[in-house]
Amino acid sequence: MAHPPHPGPLPRHGGEATASEPTSLFRDEALAHYTQGYRFEGDLIRLSPAWLTWTAWLLLAAGIAATLFAIFGTIHEYATGPAIVRAEGRRGCHHTRNRRQRRSARRRGTMPCGMPTLADVFRVLNEMRSAGRIDQYAIGGATAVLFYAEPARTYDLDVFVILPAAETGLPPLSGVYEWTGARGFSTLGEHVLIYGVPVQFLPAHNPLVEEAIAEARDLEYEDVKVRVVGPEHLVALALHAGGARRRERAWQLVEAGQLDRDRLRALLARHGISVEIPDDV
Repeated sequence: MAHPPHPGPLPRHGGEATASEPTSLFRDEALAHYTQGYRFEGDLIRLSPAWLTWTAWLLLAAGIAATLFAIFGTIHEYATGPAIVRAEGRRGCHHTRNRRQRRSARRRGTMPCGMPTLADVFRVLNEMRSAGRIDQYAIGGATAVLFYAEPARTYDLDVFVILPAAETGLPPLSGVYEWTGARGFSTLGEHVLIYGVPVQFLPAHNPLVEEAIAEARDLEYEDVKVRVVGPEHLVALALHAGGARRRERAWQLVEAGQLDRDRLRALLARHGISVEIPDDV
């Protein structure tokens, strides 16, 4: 049986193809572009001049606005809880509903007002001690720091107390809650709301707290005597309790220069608190 002849290579444009020329699926120009195309650099990005102009003006305006806000702008920050504000050359106000006490307040130079102050809370603490519900007390925590250093944000008022000999079977603060409740002060969790101020009573639970209460300073706030934990004991209590915020408060007191560093070192050593107090801080 005869076989058909091999077709052979197809003729090229303009002439016959020879048998020695190989055939290829891709053109030579395409292969050359594929192997050498990555060597060529692209063209420049072309942007509209109008778009660049508007962008420059926008950035300039944003910079001017940021500068003006940094100079004249204010950011309001709100906090809750008691605060002490020292004002020079101003008279305080005394809150009372009793007319005789209001007249007495005017004679002392304190004007009556309609809103209770932190001094009213201190009066309640003094009355509680006089009534025998607590043997002694001392203000601690962030509120005590306000008497010696820059104000710090706080939610409540910490009051360290030494309680009288409690009756058998009664909770430690039952007498305190009974006395404050009889005067119309409600409780919120572990706090007693005295004129809207959350007050937390903390019974002395170790020798350091007992010593801090016994050696507290007798200070005055708006002509009201109040016992405040001394700065050395405040630092010791904060370092003993631990925590980032308490340590920050402790070093704030040290840097304020309102304490005796040698007395603080002896206090820390006496109660086994291993913290080095430098002289140059």
